[in-house]
Amino acid sequence: ASKEENIEIFDPIQDKVVKEVKMNADINDMIVGWINNISGIYPNMDPITDDGYVIRFPLYSTINVENQWLNTAVEEIYLFIPESNSPFFMIFKDKNSFICFPFKDSIGVLSSMLDFELK
Repeated sequence: ASKEENIEIFDPIQDKVVKEVKMNADINDMIVGWINNISGIYPNMDPITDDGYVIRFPLYSTINVENQWLNTAVEEIYLFIPESNSPFFMIFKDKNSFICFPFKDSIGVLSSMLDFELK
């Protein structure tokens, strides 16, 4: 079943969602591509950031991921864009645990798609 949820761009400095963007097929396909092309784990042990942006991407439908790093159903992902480290995305394996992966796509392309200037 398809669900209609908005992408949320959260600014940790302001401690609020600063923009919502309607999910569309192009963005959904891009996110699914990130998930399907996971090739390693994000090396930083403390992924939480208090600067930059965190973007929540709800998927149109749940996808099942089975690879050497992840074996779960994915409904949404979180993209972290810290000011001082490399961007990465986080997937919850279940309600209490998550795993982070390097973000290898273009922040510029994503900024364009979201019509929001990401740093």
